[in-house]
Amino acid sequence: MNTTPAAASAIVTDELTKSYGGAGERPALAPLTLDIPVGQLVALVGHNGSGKTTFMRMVAGLLEPSGGTVHVCGAPRQSIEARAALAYLADHPTFYDDLSLREHLEYVSRMHGVVDWAPEAERLVDHLGLGDRIDLLPTTFSRGLRQKAAIALAFVRPFELLLVDEPFVGLDQAGKQALLALFDEAHTRGATLVVATHELGFVHRADRLLALGDGEVDRGGPDRQPLAELLGGRSLHRGADEAEAVEIAAQHRQRDIRRDRHRHRQAELAAILGDIGNAEAHALARRMDGHLFALQRDRAGRRRLDAEQGEADIGAPGADQAAEAEHLAAMEIEAHALEHTFAAEITDREQQFALRGRRAR
Repeated sequence: MNTTPAAASAIVTDELTKSYGGAGERPALAPLTLDIPVGQLVALVGHNGSGKTTFMRMVAGLLEPSGGTVHVCGAPRQSIEARAALAYLADHPTFYDDLSLREHLEYVSRMHGVVDWAPEAERLVDHLGLGDRIDLLPTTFSRGLRQKAAIALAFVRPFELLLVDEPFVGLDQAGKQALLALFDEAHTRGATLVVATHELGFVHRADRLLALGDGEVDRGGPDRQPLAELLGGRSLHRGADEAEAVEIAAQHRQRDIRRDRHRHRQAELAAILGDIGNAEAHALARRMDGHLFALQRDRAGRRRLDAEQGEADIGAPGADQAAEAEHLAAMEIEAHALEHTFAAEITDREQQFALRGRRAR
């Protein structure tokens, strides 16, 4: 086993792996030995559930591996040195409820030893189109504005390695171009970037392609055809229209959303129920997914109907619209009830296991 990371490496993993289930379950990330040199721009691709976020969160020190080791810029993960060198831009950013964007920027900057933080903070928010919102609370922002705020927080602090998880989701075209410019700046000054994305257009900027499929490395090298196979489930010949590739990737991503949500809920229940409860967890998660999918489908149908009728039909709803609205409301009530059932099931099982533990002692 190689225990000494290369001096010129930003990330070194040795048999890094993560499993959520029991014996026989496919790991979220199969044992991965990897060396990413300093200064490399890496595109990390793969369908939903392929292990991209799991890999990044373990490197960032936010998720415990089931096995193996990670070194960041020569230091063990979660060490002070690794945390100082690494910045992580998550796919679902979180903010303090009572801090403005300016206060967030100051807090992050000072935490990383930046005293004269204001000029760079103001440059970033202006670059991202947030100049007029710098004194507002990011918790009140829309999805796209929250993503832009998170980008500013990631870049306002010094870093040697930047991990980015699905950064383009929720961004408008101007936001995407602003982010790409920041990537170019960081890459030019020698930082290492690992970007997990479904955006095929970004891959052509990368020095290296790392492709994951079902927790395992599929292929390496910036090759467009295998990339389309990974993201779209079909071959994309060289010279094909890139818009088609993006459309294929988007369709594949939507197909995987339900599967990922179901896996997450099943794993959450199974962790509490134990091996004997896996079947029960599976059944409950499937019921909940079925109701939520039906609700999502009905909402989409309602939006299409409204768009087709246009402004000419604005006014009191007809009988069909009223019936559909009533059906939609009933679906929402049923979905919420099932969510409460799911939460109550978890709480009940936790209490049962706590009671068993006290009796055993």
